[in-house]
Order: sequence, then structure tokens, then C-alpha cells
Amino acid sequence: METTQKTTKPKPIRWWPAVIIVGGFALTLALIWSTGSEDQANRVLTILSVTTLTSILLVTWMLFFSRLAKRTRLLNFGGLVGVIVLFCACFRFSQFSGNMMPLFEWRWAKHTLPTTAGQVANLSGNSLTMLSFPQFLGPSRDCKVPGPDLATDWNTQSPEKLWRQPIGPAWSGFAITGDRAVTQEQRAKNETVI
Repeated sequence: METTQKTTKPKPIRWWPAVIIVGGFALTLALIWSTGSEDQANRVLTILSVTTLTSILLVTWMLFFSRLAKRTRLLNFGGLVGVIVLFCACFRFSQFSGNMMPLFEWRWAKHTLPTTAGQVANLSGNSLTMLSFPQFLGPSRDCKVPGPDLATDWNTQSPEKLWRQPIGPAWSGFAITGDRAVTQEQRAKNETVI
């Protein structure tokens, strides 16, 4: 009596879920960028959320639904975990930009904050003017400063940067009196007035 071994052909890799996930991601990104919203912060947060969801779906597909060989799945997952661990070992979260884009810096980079050393206080005369406001959000607390109309067509008349001061994370606003601007920023667990 002869025994015949039935050889089963391995099932092909199931690519269509990955194609749908990546295609949906690309379509969603195009939709997010084509909307007329001028709020960049919401766009960035939406893109970060969609990217996170897409990554989770792709990893789930690869581990459970791709039909890849077990060794290939484990190597891919181990490589992904290794890249994440390496990134976390080399970089630290620094802050969010004004558009809510997360900013990272090297872990070994020095963290220097601006100081007032070497700056001379100009206390001459009465520095109160019509445009001074000692409270948050402007003289009427409505985010508006009275004064001349500013150019709105920056292609023909672009604004000129007159002054720039580095400010640390958690900057919230400032008050002006004369030629001085006072603000606060977060320095570790403390707030600092500058």
C-alpha cells in the first residue's frame, strides 16, 4: 500500500488590504490638504491622527492578515520596534510649533534658554503710549490693537521684520508699554516673565 503525501501550495500574500489602507491614507491626505481651512493646527493634528491610525492598520494587516511567513512577520515587526526604540533613544520631544507640528531635538543637545544678561534696561521717560496695553489680548481684550490699517496684500507690500526674540515653549501672549514687550514662557516646571 502506497501512501501519498498531499502537498499544499502556500497561499499567496494578501496585498489588497494594504493597498486599500495606503490608498485610503493618500486619499484622506489629499482631502485634508484640499479643504479651505486656514487653521494649520487642525490640519496638522488631523494628519497626525490619520497617520497614526494608518500605521496601526498596516501593522495589524502585516501581523494577522497578510499571509506572510511567520519569520518575515516577526522580523518586520522587530525591525519596526527597533526603529522606534532607536528614534526614542536619539531624540526627545522639544515642543509644538505654532501650527502644532511636533518638534524633536537630539537627546544630547544642550538646552539653552534666552537670558537677560547683557541687555540694558531703557527706563528713560514715560513710556506709556496710545498703543500700550498692560493686559492680555490687547487694550480692549479682543485681540485687536487700534492703529493704522495694515497692508493685506503681502505680495505687493510685504511686512518687514523689525525685531525677533527667541521665546521658549508655552508662550501665550505679551503686553506692550512703549518700546517694551513683556511676556512669559515655560521653563521646565516654572513660568518665567521676560
